[in-house]
Amino acid sequence: MNRIFLFILTLMTGFAANAQPVFETIAPERPVVVGESFVVQYLVDASQVNGFEIPSFYPFRAVEGPTEYPVKNQQRGVKNLVYTLTAITSGHFTLPRAVGQYKGRDVYSRAVAIDVLSSADAEQIEKLSLSNQKGPALKPGQNAESFVKDNVFIKAEINRQQCYVGQPVVATFKLYSALHANALIEKNPAFYGFTALDMVNLADSISNTEIIRGKVFNVHVIRKVQLYPIQAGRFRIDPMEILTSVDPATVGHPEQKITEGVAADDNGKAQYKTRISSPELFVTVNPLPVAGQPEAFEGATGNFSIKADLSAPRLARNEEGQLIITIVGKGNFTQIAAPAIAWPKGIEGFDSSVTDKLDQKLSPVSGSRSFRYSFVSDTPGDYTIPSISFVFFDSDSNRYKTLSTQPLQVTVDNRLKETAPKLATYSTEGESRSWWLIIAILLILASAIGVLIWKNKKPEPSFRVVNIVPERNPSGTFLVAAREHLHDPGFYQYLQTGIWQFIGDRYNLAGSSMSKSNLLSVLTQRQTPEADQQELLLLLQETEAGIYTIASLDHDREALLGRTEVLLGKLDESGK
Repeated sequence: MNRIFLFILTLMTGFAANAQPVFETIAPERPVVVGESFVVQYLVDASQVNGFEIPSFYPFRAVEGPTEYPVKNQQRGVKNLVYTLTAITSGHFTLPRAVGQYKGRDVYSRAVAIDVLSSADAEQIEKLSLSNQKGPALKPGQNAESFVKDNVFIKAEINRQQCYVGQPVVATFKLYSALHANALIEKNPAFYGFTALDMVNLADSISNTEIIRGKVFNVHVIRKVQLYPIQAGRFRIDPMEILTSVDPATVGHPEQKITEGVAADDNGKAQYKTRISSPELFVTVNPLPVAGQPEAFEGATGNFSIKADLSAPRLARNEEGQLIITIVGKGNFTQIAAPAIAWPKGIEGFDSSVTDKLDQKLSPVSGSRSFRYSFVSDTPGDYTIPSISFVFFDSDSNRYKTLSTQPLQVTVDNRLKETAPKLATYSTEGESRSWWLIIAILLILASAIGVLIWKNKKPEPSFRVVNIVPERNPSGTFLVAAREHLHDPGFYQYLQTGIWQFIGDRYNLAGSSMSKSNLLSVLTQRQTPEADQQELLLLLQETEAGIYTIASLDHDREALLGRTEVLLGKLDESGK
């Protein structure tokens, strides 16, 4: 990585001296393997090069990008755009050069050659290169804890150290191990001041190998998360803490003995256990510019478009119509609220429902959010629904943009909405008289029978009909199972289930709607305090950590359950 930054700085210095724009391609110099992901970087001086077009990546497949990363010691407007590609076939390939415009003429980045090996070839090369190498071994007199920490460690990276409110920061946590070690995540980092959306977790099983200082490390992506800051300030991302267990028999030569710090695990097997943690990270979140900020701005940051549609342009009186507002693009969708509608006089509008189609694996989140408003009118006429405005901050251009839909026309005609189909009747005047006579006779007979039954019927005690409205379960009832299993392995599963049962009961969520994004939308619509929203998401994250990482958090369980009880009680009171 340092070599890349040195290369970047050299490029920048050389281009500055020759008054040429920075426009360079950086690709792996080592061969890649079929099915392996790798990155290609484009360094672009955005202040001078425009109309940037990437080449075709064939025969590689693009799986992510572009993602913008900062350039250290940047002197000009240089962007580092990163694409993640996957090799799909073996061979020797050339990635074509990218093209851009500089002072009215075409400029190009360099074409790069990439060798792709088959899995069999890569395995053979690895065997040859490692056949004479010995794995890490504890030397006589060497401190065992230092030895393990040199061979098992965590890296934490963020793609930017400064951002605006609402602009995403991607944090990645990787475990590097050159030993046969078991790793248990004891503490996941907290993301105070951010809305967190997971992109990769342990269940995705993303791993590769890296050679560092002549040693081969297995690299596992433990977690990758995009963070959307909700306020300005300097925020700390806590370290991730992991407990590692190393079997001395797998370290170095079999006759080697480790005595310092060796403990016995639950099975009586000798293990060396040590705790490792990632470095703490800091993000400076800048407030959005005040100058030029429209009054209608409500916090949307990214790049969006907006459109408005009607379910039908013509309605009957009292027939329900639908106005659909759809916002498409990329950015902090979870913080986009329903636009206000200026309904014309004569139309009654109702609150909207929200539908999301989002890809949280991309940063920024990409997709769409739709708001569906129902409305009715009992007065015939032609109505105009005014244009709807949407304001967002474009962090790429550092300015505010206002989008507006076209006004929509809806006509309410004089016909009434039919509640049921009419039955056709066929009769003549004579037939009509006969039917009336039959109906009259039947009514007289029914009345006589009713009087006889009433006289012979024994009196019964009087009663009244009472509508029984079931009471909502107290918030604490959802946590009974978690408290009963406080010290059992299934505690986190019981706690997570209890939280989601409470959410489903209080917010009428079920099935596929039981997701964090839908939950956040509901909480925002109900004006739940931001601090309570973040605490609820944090509790869900901590229970997930306990379930999926076999975390050892016995000393924190009581506190975690207590925090959950307090929060659910607050949400219960606010929802009454």
